[in-house]
Amino acid sequence: MNNKLLAIATVAVAAVAIILAIGIFGTSYGQEADKAKVMYAADDVKIDKSILTAAGEGKVMAKPDRATINMGVQTEDKDAKTAQTQNAQKMDAVMKKLKALGISDEDIKTSQYNVFPQYDYNNDGKSTLRGYQVVNMVNVTVKDTAKLGDIIDQATQAGANRMDSVAFAVSEPDKYYNEAIAKAIEQAKEKANVMANTAGVKIKGTINVSEAAAQSQPVYDMGGMEYAKDQAVAAVAPTPIASGQLEVKANVIVTFEIQ
Repeated sequence: MNNKLLAIATVAVAAVAIILAIGIFGTSYGQEADKAKVMYAADDVKIDKSILTAAGEGKVMAKPDRATINMGVQTEDKDAKTAQTQNAQKMDAVMKKLKALGISDEDIKTSQYNVFPQYDYNNDGKSTLRGYQVVNMVNVTVKDTAKLGDIIDQATQAGANRMDSVAFAVSEPDKYYNEAIAKAIEQAKEKANVMANTAGVKIKGTINVSEAAAQSQPVYDMGGMEYAKDQAVAAVAPTPIASGQLEVKANVIVTFEIQ
């Protein structure tokens, strides 16, 4: 009888121990699980900020100190080879004249060379080959804009009969563009302050600044036409070229944090 009671008591103690162990383990596991949940939740939280966005534009005026002329020679003949030979001879004379005027090889770059068949069309839609047109164009960089008109005139006298465009630029574009960016950001700040004051909020700081546009260059189109056929007229009346002022412009978008 005593042995039976002892056995029952032993089983009871073991059961209690198991229950306690489960309770302790379960509590510990639950705490770890809760802790893990809390840590996950903390890592997953994203704090939203109140923001205000303003755009700004900055402009800086600069005097151009260089220009690029798109010039060349256009010839036509019934025979393609003849048109090419005539074009090459005239273009060679133009190139020699440009170099004599102080234009270096690195400032002369071929922009176009084409041989076009030319057709005549009658009333019934049929076409007849008239001949061939050869066009050889170069971009010429002139680093002294005061000589621009004279260079155009002497190039035409040497045989250039196409002047398509003149583009003005500055030799240090980054210098002026950076000034324009600074002005654009200041304008964005002024706009943001006005909006914030009107809305009854305060600007805490700048979150992001992004560039919205690049600078622009004025290009003067000369029509792509045959230029100065009468060399005597070209010699008497120098070509007037006015570079004016170059507008360097920058645009930015600025995002501010507000409270």
